[in-house]
Amino acid sequence: MENYNSGYKFYRGCDIYMHKNCVSERGYPSTYTLIDMIHLAKINDCHIIVKNGNGKWYLKCQGQDNDEATIIRKINESIERNNHPRVLLWHIF
Repeated sequence: MENYNSGYKFYRGCDIYMHKNCVSERGYPSTYTLIDMIHLAKINDCHIIVKNGNGKWYLKCQGQDNDEATIIRKINESIERNNHPRVLLWHIF
């Protein structure tokens, strides 16, 4: 597997909704690992990886149209609302 030299920040209990630029609306199986998802995120130019409370994975924020300030703002808003206690989110940079 390729080494992307990327970093990420992990958040617990938040999710962001970027209705456009979601790679797979049906998600990816819970059997995938975080390494698998980072690899897919880099291939698809996605900035967000989400694992829902059932273990299903999602890639979000595809492409250059999603600037970092908007992503961080949406993450912080989600943390403040605290509506997703079982959701895990990784912000890839």
